[in-house]
Amino acid sequence: MTQFLRLLAGAALLASPAAFAADYDPPIVIDEAPEYQPVEIGSGWYLRGDVGYTLNHLPTFDITASTQTQTSSILSASIGAGYYFNDWLRVDGDLNFLNSDQFADSYNSTCAGTQITTVTDTVSGLLIGLSSAASTRDCDGADVASNVQSTGLVNAYADLGTFAGFTPYVGAGAGLALTNYRMATNDRMCSAEQTSIVAGGNTITTSFLCNGQSSVTDDDIRYPGVENSQTQVGLAYALNAGVAYKVSKNTQIDLGYRFTSLPSATYAAHNAGGLFTATGLNFHQVRLGLRYQIW
Repeated sequence: MTQFLRLLAGAALLASPAAFAADYDPPIVIDEAPEYQPVEIGSGWYLRGDVGYTLNHLPTFDITASTQTQTSSILSASIGAGYYFNDWLRVDGDLNFLNSDQFADSYNSTCAGTQITTVTDTVSGLLIGLSSAASTRDCDGADVASNVQSTGLVNAYADLGTFAGFTPYVGAGAGLALTNYRMATNDRMCSAEQTSIVAGGNTITTSFLCNGQSSVTDDDIRYPGVENSQTQVGLAYALNAGVAYKVSKNTQIDLGYRFTSLPSATYAAHNAGGLFTATGLNFHQVRLGLRYQIW
């Protein structure tokens, strides 16, 4: 009996931890979500915009007579974006709209048409006579030319340190130039004309109609001259130097000089011998712009 009680007590002791374990609820542990980290796209990106003044007014149209005129848009503009690799090196790309030029040499020319003569009775208005014949008359003529240039460049710059907020720099770039020239000689503008006289009781009306007109009230007609035009894509390169001043955390004012060369560009020009084409354009510009760091 004693032996049996000892065995029973031992079994009870062995069973007690399992029973306690069955009744025990462990604490709930919730893993914390990882802290959100925004994706870093990259720092150092910036936008830029510049206006420029062209010091040399190329292309050059020499004015050799009082009847000649030249107009030039000496201002240029550019937009672009770039990246700061570090405090010393940055790269950007820009689109540049360079200055354009127009030339005109006005003179008297000759236009062809038809001369119509009518004779009517002044009192009754009855048509007495009618005649028409091919004829010519003086009209306005002109030799005209124009040039337009733009570039797309990738530029690398070395920033030479910052002193009291001023950062001088030098740089160079290369890319493509899109150029267009147009020349036309003996461009003419023809206008209809009508005159009337009264003689001997009759009204004599003389009308001149330019070729292509059907009435003296028709609009003037332009006769294009001998035209030569071309659009080209070629190499462009640039040299840069200037200084930037930091006006806020993200903004800098940029004042610089740029030499731009379009060595293969063909353009229209004029001298005492008339209109002609030449190759190779260089621009010297003073530029003022803003750089805004966006990241």
